[in-house]
Amino acid sequence: MNRATLAFAFSSLALLSLLMGGLAACLDGSADAALGPMCQEYLGPAGCCLSAAGNDAAAIAACQRTAEIYRTSPAQWEDSCKSALDQAIARGVCARLGSDAGTNLGNDAGTAVSISPACTRFIACTSAVAPDQSAGTLAAYGPEGSCWKTTSTKVCSSGCATGLEGLHRLHPEASACALCVSDSECSGATPGCDPIAGECVTCTRDSHCSGPTPACDVATHQCVACNSSSQCPNSLPACHVTAHQCVQCNSSSQCTNSLPACDVTSHRCVECIKGTDCDSGRCESNHTCCVPEHVCDDANKEHCGSFDNGCGTMLSCGSCSVGTCHNDFNYCETYGDPCTPGAASCAKGESCQYDYIYQWGFGYRCRSGYKGDEGDTCTPACGWPVCYADTSECRGSSLACFGSMTVGGGKCRLMCLTNEDCPGTTCHAPVNGYPISESQPGVCF
Repeated sequence: MNRATLAFAFSSLALLSLLMGGLAACLDGSADAALGPMCQEYLGPAGCCLSAAGNDAAAIAACQRTAEIYRTSPAQWEDSCKSALDQAIARGVCARLGSDAGTNLGNDAGTAVSISPACTRFIACTSAVAPDQSAGTLAAYGPEGSCWKTTSTKVCSSGCATGLEGLHRLHPEASACALCVSDSECSGATPGCDPIAGECVTCTRDSHCSGPTPACDVATHQCVACNSSSQCPNSLPACHVTAHQCVQCNSSSQCTNSLPACDVTSHRCVECIKGTDCDSGRCESNHTCCVPEHVCDDANKEHCGSFDNGCGTMLSCGSCSVGTCHNDFNYCETYGDPCTPGAASCAKGESCQYDYIYQWGFGYRCRSGYKGDEGDTCTPACGWPVCYADTSECRGSSLACFGSMTVGGGKCRLMCLTNEDCPGTTCHAPVNGYPISESQPGVCF
């Protein structure tokens, strides 16, 4: 290793040469009101940074520049100051304000001292990776080192910590240069020691994490939502272990009957993933089952012929059991056909009614009853018996009474010859007093 490479690791020795004659300097000892409490303790006039800098003009300037930046937004930098302060205290570089620890200067000549953990590790690291420099390091920071006799424990420890960190960056694989070997040497935002990297990290186990991120991702040393499903709430019971996020599902076994399939791309429970998940045989792109628009025999109509059910399946409904197939709409009809009351002579959805149809006259015929349902108001209110589909009196209105309906009391009523033609009501004679006949039918009400 050349001396240029080692210069960074031993910048602390330059610091020591500037400290040989005096105490660690503070500015005027007054508080810096523009800094938050943590930054005050770390960067203030009596803080850790200036105390560790001692008489090193460059180090003092660096502390002051950092404080200048942090003053612009005090609250934003509080966490950074706390983390830096905690680590400095853990390494013996600083003590909390108001504490006497680490501020005693000098020792009697020839008296060995108990050196700080940072210096013990720096000496061991130097011996392991830069043995040609170990003598100088020992002379400065060893038990009888010159640093302990001329300046504070705090400043000496800071020099060791700086040197150790520099050698660790150059030799991350060297266990002797680890910045930590156990959690006891870590604190604040990085409470765990990564034994492989030899550095303090956010976490190395779950106990370092809490709140909405209770698990530790040991690969990245970051706190995450989960590593296993046991760490997830009932509302999101599965752990997506790659993303370390709690989700609805990883498999369909974690979904309920209403949404029985798991979309493993979005990790959501859905109605279907493939066609076989649906009774209709078709799963839409939004993971819902297609609902058929048509079946061969629904509640209102009997369908016929071949046509798409609306879900991509061709229905072959065959021929009509009664009536003929309406080719445009594929349903069976008997509209206008003569019929016999009580007999199954009309297609499904139609009924046998005594009616007047212009081209056929009076008689029992199959009617659909789609318009002018019984009980609707005939508009305009026509007198009996003029509210027919084939007359002009009520046409063009919002509600016309069709042929099988006539006006009785201002309402659409069924025509009738007998009470059997009036389900639930009675067949009444025409209002003009004529007896009920095929040419003068009665009205149901």
